[in-house]
Amino acid sequence: MLLKMKMKHLLAVAFVSFVSATQVCAQTEMDALLTTMPKEVVPYLDKEQLAELAQFASKGVSSVKNTLEGQTTVDTISADYLRLKLSDFSTLQMRLLSVRDTAQILCVVKTVNRPVADSRVAFYDTQWKRVDTPQGLPVLADIDGLLDEFTERPDTMSVERYEELRGWIEPVLLQVDASTSPDVLVYELSMPLLNNDDRRQLAVVMRRQLYRWDGAKFKKD
Repeated sequence: MLLKMKMKHLLAVAFVSFVSATQVCAQTEMDALLTTMPKEVVPYLDKEQLAELAQFASKGVSSVKNTLEGQTTVDTISADYLRLKLSDFSTLQMRLLSVRDTAQILCVVKTVNRPVADSRVAFYDTQWKRVDTPQGLPVLADIDGLLDEFTERPDTMSVERYEELRGWIEPVLLQVDASTSPDVLVYELSMPLLNNDDRRQLAVVMRRQLYRWDGAKFKKD
């Protein structure tokens, strides 16, 4: 009995060690992607600053003063996700996506909150070579399509009132979140600059959409 208990304990320790080692390796890969990020992605972070951010990211909050004299911080890091607070009004999210179980591409979501949230999504291979945007995601240039996709008229609302509220959405911009799930991007229209009462009224017709990665493209949930 004692021998069995000891064996179970050793197996449990071995399993935990294996899982921990796997997580460290995965996290190191995300750190490496941060270190090798090209200047075109964030022009005001140089190689030394990126290396410093990556070095301390796995040990907690990592922060550096960027070349614009502002503060850039790694506030979240995991096996396949990293979030940078670039400045007081901008963030960058990095999410690794598996491609047919043999490769990975990197989804980069950059959001600027000035004056309202404006997210742009780009894709790279793990060597930071730009790749074509996978199919299935909303197209920012299709304004009418975006309004149809991300608003919905409640049954109790008149068509006239619904159209009036849709007209408040100006400019038409998208806010994207890559943090909720390893293979999901959450899209929604950015709330325009309105007073609190108008924001509450407009929120009634605005809706989020989830787009799930299937290994080749995104599909709406």
